[in-house]
Amino acid sequence: ADGSVRSRFVFSGDDSNTFRDREKDKSLGLLASFAADITRDTKATLGLQYERRRIDGATWGTNVPIWYADGTEAHFTRSLNSSADWSYSERESKTIFGALEHRFDNNWTTKLSGSWTRGEVDSHLAVAKANRGTVSAGYWAQDGSGAYLNTYLSEAQSTTKNLQWSLNGPFEALGRRHQFMMGANYNDNESTAYGLDCFNSAGKSVACMNRISNGFAIGDWREFIRSGEGIGEVTTARNGKDTVTRIKTYGTYAATRLSITDPLSVIVGARLSWQRNFSNGVVTSDFSHQITPYLGAVYDLNRNYSLYASYTDVFEAQSQRRVDGSYLDPKSGTAMEVGVKGEWLDGQFDGSLAVFRNKQKDVATIARDANGDPLYVTGDESITAYVNGASGVTTKGFEVDFSGRITPSWNVYG
Repeated sequence: ADGSVRSRFVFSGDDSNTFRDREKDKSLGLLASFAADITRDTKATLGLQYERRRIDGATWGTNVPIWYADGTEAHFTRSLNSSADWSYSERESKTIFGALEHRFDNNWTTKLSGSWTRGEVDSHLAVAKANRGTVSAGYWAQDGSGAYLNTYLSEAQSTTKNLQWSLNGPFEALGRRHQFMMGANYNDNESTAYGLDCFNSAGKSVACMNRISNGFAIGDWREFIRSGEGIGEVTTARNGKDTVTRIKTYGTYAATRLSITDPLSVIVGARLSWQRNFSNGVVTSDFSHQITPYLGAVYDLNRNYSLYASYTDVFEAQSQRRVDGSYLDPKSGTAMEVGVKGEWLDGQFDGSLAVFRNKQKDVATIARDANGDPLYVTGDESITAYVNGASGVTTKGFEVDFSGRITPSWNVYG
């Protein structure tokens, strides 16, 4: 009754057809969260979340042909669905999260938060793609021939544990008031790709990932896209040959916002990171003591406008794997941004204009053979192989955004 304990319950459900023929989407979401004031300055939160989504008639990729084999345009409708009637994908996740936050008398605050998530994915996909020969580069013929079924069947489970701590507050130095912040975080993700044996409708063993070379020819693709029928379902059985991958990342950071003059503030900070990757319990890569600095400045031109600039190094681990199963090296680089921010109507409306330039190296790109076809991780054709193949990757541009209340009844965002 006094508001010291608060709760929220959310239910979300959807059962609908999509814009594609024969595709149905069912989803369910549940959330329960609680917050309690333990003392006047200490608050605790706890929550549970559940999500589930299943798509029947599911497809993947975008290999619907633009042209027929004779070179004429196909003119397929947007609603075309080339999946089998037994094709589906299903995802489920359960999350527990909580936090403990305390505010000190000197306006400093500290917060400890964590979460645990268990997720499961079942991909049972079968789609007629534009394949011909032994490479993914062919077309369907107008007489109904030329289409082949591609299947992708996999089952996986993942568990993610996350823990974060932060401390921030003001301090006085040289007659001015500044801000300081520091923290640490830890993330542990373990994924299990279950080993599967797959069988066609006659009970014969087949690959779990079938492409053109596996010979799932479709008699008449015109009838197939209408009904999804014509090729019996491929079924699976777990064989115990699982692949367990694990990524452990942790680090700490510190930063300060220094008030140099009334209009000028400078932000200086750095993060120290560690990461270790495992495959079936064996360390495949290990990165230690990686420092990523940050430098920024904000200058208040007047009550309405501020100029700002920032620079940071980039160090980001990549989850893609090489043909031999080892993880790629992290991508690294730099990121720079300058801009102006403003607010009007007594703070009810604000906007910004920014110009940015980012440069990265060792970015993941798909590994390909001499014919240009993708390569796969040895022993698991469900996982595309990558290389650290792109360096000097530059992204540059500008960004404009605004938001606010222009009348008591209208909020705008753009």
